[in-house]
Amino acid sequence: GFFHPGTSLGMLSMTIGSLRWKYVGSTHAMGKRKSSAPPPPKKPQPKLDTAFDCPLCNHAKCVTCKISLEQGVGKLECSICGATFVCSVNSLSAPIDVYSEWIDAQE
Repeated sequence: GFFHPGTSLGMLSMTIGSLRWKYVGSTHAMGKRKSSAPPPPKKPQPKLDTAFDCPLCNHAKCVTCKISLEQGVGKLECSICGATFVCSVNSLSAPIDVYSEWIDAQE
């Protein structure tokens, strides 16, 4: 092989017989391993309601729920008409579960 005048140092050509090889050298440094990106942030869970519409007086957001896991009871109370409802709960119960039980008991 020989060096062709006018070519950059990164590119050399060689001809042997009818075959021609071309070397294209890199002037860049060796590549680095791609660093792992941090995982995307988790989406916040939507907040569940703790104030509900009263099925008796039809006012909006006037029924509040309090769950006492120590006593195992959930209490609903309407601040307008004073209606109350009490049911048993467990550690997985949420205020919407107590409200749903009240709605089911009304029917």
